[in-house]
Amino acid sequence: MHFDDFFRDSINRSNSDNNQFSDFIGFFKNYISSFDGKFAVNGIGKAIHLQTEKINLNSANRIISGIIEGGTTNMGGFIKEQGKTRDEDSFILTPNHVEGQPFYFLLYFPQKSNIAVLLIQSFSSKSITDVFKSHLTQFFNKATSNHSLSINTIIPKQIVKSFKEKGTINTITLRKQNLDSDKASRVFGIEYKSETGITMELKISGLRSIANAKEVITNFMDGDNTMFYDIPGIAELGFEGKFEKLIEYEHNGKISSIRSSQNFDFHPSFYVDEADITRDIQRLPTHSSLDKYCRSLLLTLCQDISLTTPNVS
Repeated sequence: MHFDDFFRDSINRSNSDNNQFSDFIGFFKNYISSFDGKFAVNGIGKAIHLQTEKINLNSANRIISGIIEGGTTNMGGFIKEQGKTRDEDSFILTPNHVEGQPFYFLLYFPQKSNIAVLLIQSFSSKSITDVFKSHLTQFFNKATSNHSLSINTIIPKQIVKSFKEKGTINTITLRKQNLDSDKASRVFGIEYKSETGITMELKISGLRSIANAKEVITNFMDGDNTMFYDIPGIAELGFEGKFEKLIEYEHNGKISSIRSSQNFDFHPSFYVDEADITRDIQRLPTHSSLDKYCRSLLLTLCQDISLTTPNVS
């Protein structure tokens, strides 16, 4: 089933004024209209909003791009200039305010495909990615009963390769959830009730100083026998059978954790180099530089996952 089938189905079920569009453009116009000129607020105090005039809908290359506004809300605060600390010089934020920034996004829907690409800008300390993905997914899944949307993270293969080959490992964490009642009782010396769901974690750090640490840990990841299992008392702590293994890689000052429950797949955060963007007077990345960068990144991602590449000129 392709995205185009999804869009036709959802448009046919809608009473929107945009029904003359029977493709992804019409569907996204309906999505923008769903905001009804207001911020959509989630349950953890984040809000997002889309405005038609800040969105570029291009049916020729099947790309939707633009700006989504978003940030924190439901909590008061203040804004002060760096050189003016007096309360009377501050702007008071109420719980009804949204303390936000503009975030760039891009959506690409290839023809005859059930896979699309979504790129969302974030900052190191601020992001609306999760709330945008959740809100978009809910709208998709409510639009039709015959299809559902699932959003997964993809990273350029070259970034993943660099982490694997050039990254160092300093820390691994072992996590056993829902510890067996007999082991929990012996460890804590108290009567244990299974409904409390105790989790035991063991963190091993300083591994980067050990020769061949990567090779040893790779064997551990693959389930090969290691001396770890021979440590006296380790099984008594619950680390036997199935338990979570988390391994922390570091490369170029960036950290990415992989875990056994996700087949040790890498999902490092993707950082844009300062040299690849320009900033405006507010120190925000300009829309044009982000758009240029993300369209180039889109081509890379499409090649990585074997999607038809769009004309991004």
